[in-house]
This record gives sequence, C-alpha cells and structure tokens, in this order.
Amino acid sequence: MLYFCEYKVEKICDLILAFKIDKNQNDQIIKLSRIYFKNVFAKTKIKIIQNVLLIHRHKKIIKKIFDYLDDIFKLKKIEIDFSDFDFSKCSNFERKILFCLYNNTKYGDTISYSKLAELAGYNKNYSRAVGNAMAKNPFPIIFPCHRVIKSNGMLGNFQAGINIKKKLLEFENLYL
Repeated sequence: MLYFCEYKVEKICDLILAFKIDKNQNDQIIKLSRIYFKNVFAKTKIKIIQNVLLIHRHKKIIKKIFDYLDDIFKLKKIEIDFSDFDFSKCSNFERKILFCLYNNTKYGDTISYSKLAELAGYNKNYSRAVGNAMAKNPFPIIFPCHRVIKSNGMLGNFQAGINIKKKLLEFENLYL
C-alpha cells in the first residue's frame, strides 16, 4: 500500500510524495516510492491516503525527504541517502541514466538526451531510450529530468508538461 504526502512549491508546482511500507520481520521500513507532479497525479485514479499514525511513526524519513526537497528548491548542494528510495520499478539502464544525470548536472545546467547517453557509456543513438527513462523517472526533482533537452536546444517533453519544465529551468537560472 502507498501513503501520500503533499509538498508545496510556491509559484512552480506542487508535488505528491508516495511512500511504500515494507514489513521486514517485526519492523516496518518506509521508502520513497515515487514523486508525482500534482497536475499529473490528479489524472490518475489513485486516492490519497494520509495516515496520521504512519506519518507520526515515520516522521524522521518523511522529514528527511522534505528536507532534501527544501534544499533543492533553495538551490543548495546536497548529499542524498538513496537507501531511502525504492528503485524496484527501475531497470538497470534507467538507474544508470538517472544517476548519471544526478552526478553530471548542476542547477541551471541543461544536457541533451544524446550527451546524457554518451556520459552514461552508451552510443548517442540511445537518446530515445534516455528520453523514455526520463519519462519514467520516479523521482523528478531529485533526479532533475527537467534539465534534459533536445540536442537542437528545444525543451523536449516532460512528465508534468512543458510549462512546468520551463518554470523549473527559469527558477534555477533566475536564482543562481
């Protein structure tokens, strides 16, 4: 079962964070399962369940994820503990591309799909596969897929729509 919390980003976009609980013997392990843009989440048929007991019991991890997002939107350099993230729905290729993106772009940077493919050790012709990995990115903002653009300089697609992609890029460039 997934549990959801809302994270508000003034003037850019609101996010819905999905947390998954795994039971490990007598213990419960909570991991961030996915970050949705609220405008995309609204189109799904998922009902939001905000369990106050869950949030209280696991407030440390939830606060940690919120702190990551706070720092990202303050354009701070941060170190993230990815053991708190559930990558079970990502292929090895997708994980490799996401971490390559994370490690090779800074606030205000953009990178083309083909250049990202090359940095990850693939032929530049893998640009479409990179685009598919960006479309399936379960943790946008953390893995900043809004920074990936077409090699001709056009923005390309984005999970939450091109307007949100523009807002995120403008935000990063404006406050650097």
